[in-house]
Amino acid sequence: MAALVAARAAPGFPVYKGAGAGETCTAWGTYALTSTITAVAPDTIDFCRLPAGARVIGGFFQGQDIDAGTGVFEMDIGYPTNGSDVADPDAFLNSGAINGTALTNYFAVSGFQLPFSGMLATGPILLARETIVQGTVIVAPNSFAAARLTVDVHYLCE
Repeated sequence: MAALVAARAAPGFPVYKGAGAGETCTAWGTYALTSTITAVAPDTIDFCRLPAGARVIGGFFQGQDIDAGTGVFEMDIGYPTNGSDVADPDAFLNSGAINGTALTNYFAVSGFQLPFSGMLATGPILLARETIVQGTVIVAPNSFAAARLTVDVHYLCE
C-alpha cells in the first residue's frame, strides 16, 4: 500500500482558516499519477487539509481519464481520523466505477468531474480538528493511463 501526499496536504503547508461567520472557503489538492506512480488498491492520496472547525458543504473529485481500458477505476474521498472525528473514508464520495466517458461521469468531455455526495446527503459535515482530505483506491484502473486527479472541498469557517 502506498500513501501518496499531494503538495497541499504536506505537513507544514499552511491551512487556510477564514475570518469565520459563515465565510465560504475552498481547499484543493492535485496529484499527478504517472507510469512510475500508479494507483492500486488500497493506496491512499492525501489531497489537502481542512482547518479545525471546517463545516464541509460540498466539493468535487475530477480528473483525466485514468482508465484506458474498460472503466473500473474507483476512488472514495473522505478523511482519516484526526484525533477527534472518527475516520470516514467515503464521507464525501463513493465514486463507483469511473469510466471517463462523456456525460456518464458528469463531465462532458473525456475525463470526469463528480460532485461530492456521501454523508453530505444528510447535511454538512463539521470537523473538530485539522483534517486531511484523502482518496482511497478501491479498484485499480483496468488499463492505467497517466492522469492528474484533483479534489476541491467547499467549507464554511465557523
